[in-house]
Amino acid sequence: ESEPAPTGPPLAERVLPLRHPWRWLATAVVLVLAAQVVHGLVTNPFYQWDRFAYWFLRPTILDGLLITL
Repeated sequence: ESEPAPTGPPLAERVLPLRHPWRWLATAVVLVLAAQVVHGLVTNPFYQWDRFAYWFLRPTILDGLLITL
């Protein structure tokens, strides 16, 4: 015949987390590349950020952005 089910607490198993060293390396590479892109955008004088701010912050543009969002 069948045995009765155990009634005590279940045995705890030791669970080890997976290690992903390449994932950490890939994350670091992506962060460095993103930082380089942002630095290039901010420090490049040919982007003319003053002109961008002048046109982007016009009331007509901001109203259109507000309607779109």
